[in-house]
Amino acid sequence: MVSVTVGNSSSTDALIGLTYSESSIWISGQGSDATGDFGLDEILWLPVGKGPGTYTVERWYERGAFKYLSLISNSSATIEVTSVSS
Repeated sequence: MVSVTVGNSSSTDALIGLTYSESSIWISGQGSDATGDFGLDEILWLPVGKGPGTYTVERWYERGAFKYLSLISNSSATIEVTSVSS
């Protein structure tokens, strides 16, 4: 389960997107690597504009094993990420 701790955000609409990869070859800000011929899985968005706190991926969005995790912002909002854990 991935959790992102945010100190502050400059927008109440701020989102942090998560993409996952098992190989450094497939790291992407466009989506997560998928198995087989399925292409990319969609970015998983966490709404982090509610203020300081820890935001955790809900259980039904959990992924299996991964080596690489990318964080992506949806806008020009400033988001202070203080920690990431999995």
